Amino acid sequence: ARVFGLRSPFEGLVASFLKCAKCQKWSAVQHEKFNSISLSAPMYEEGLGLCDLLDDYTKPEVMEGVNCDICSAQKTLKQIKRELKKTESQIQRREASLSNAGAEAITDDAETQRLYQRKSDFEIQQVLLQHHVQNGIDPTDGEFSPPTLDAENKIDPQTRA
Repeated sequence: ARVFGLRSPFEGLVASFLKCAKCQKWSAVQHEKFNSISLSAPMYEEGLGLCDLLDDYTKPEVMEGVNCDICSAQKTLKQIKRELKKTESQIQRREASLSNAGAEAITDDAETQRLYQRKSDFEIQQVLLQHHVQNGIDPTDGEFSPPTLDAENKIDPQTRA
């Protein structure tokens, strides 16, 4: 009988996923078929068996410098908030410097208009990123466990993502 559409005992299915080291959220599980794997065997180490090599092959790997979408969005959101405050301060200084010329001078000033446009752009980006951070989080909310296989090598429905 075929399991997962595999034709030989040398074929298999690898499941991989990522877990953010910062926020502990899990990515979706990716499944890939294979017909061979390369196992690293230390040259002069005696007593290693196939199970030891497979354990080494399947151990978690830490990927430095990789952030999940939510953590990246939160970082960008902080930067946008800083830029928004900076732009608001620039607007206040610009309007104060033009205040003696009257309200019409402020509304006609190209630099003030550019700053207000920049402020508007940052506000839109902020709203979009806040929505992503608040609603884009994996519905499992970090409580996800990778699926396990039952006795027939099928994904256990109780652990299905």
